[in-house]
Amino acid sequence: MAQINLLKQKSPGKDVWKILLSLSSKLLIALLLGTVAYYAWLFYQEGRIKKDIVATEQKIAENKNTIIGIKDRDEVLTRQLQVKELEEIMANHLYWSGVLPELAKVTLKKAKYFQIKALADGSITMSVSLPSLEDLDKYMQVFNLPDVVENFSDVSVGSFHRVPSSDNPAVNFDVKMKFNTALLHQPEGEQ
Repeated sequence: MAQINLLKQKSPGKDVWKILLSLSSKLLIALLLGTVAYYAWLFYQEGRIKKDIVATEQKIAENKNTIIGIKDRDEVLTRQLQVKELEEIMANHLYWSGVLPELAKVTLKKAKYFQIKALADGSITMSVSLPSLEDLDKYMQVFNLPDVVENFSDVSVGSFHRVPSSDNPAVNFDVKMKFNTALLHQPEGEQ
């Protein structure tokens, strides 16, 4: 008699494909559920943020109404603008009181100034009178000293002429120079 095999023949290739197909479909379903959950969370966050924005806008509107309702509001705004302008003026203020004492330190006692024109760019033009040409020479030599050069430089004499007088002969001249513009600003800590 012939033998009949009633047992199923298993093909190893077909089982692997079934397992891979089952695993990939489960993974795809999990990924799809994760994406849906992520978008649901984003939707919830968007709604919460919109509520926060509306609440903040309401608070801002309430504060604006409160500010508008202040009795002396115009006075307060005017004072705020004045304080702001004053702060700007003080920040840009030039302190000539820093330049003049430094100039006085290097000036001969005999010198008389008739006119001083100083500009914020660091230039000074002065009309000076001294008793003699020797004093003019001494006056100019002072500006060659090392501790003076850091504050005053490019010193030059413009026109000069003698003023004849029996009592007080004099030499009148114009001096041009540059000064250190740092002298114009108030030192830190002084107010």
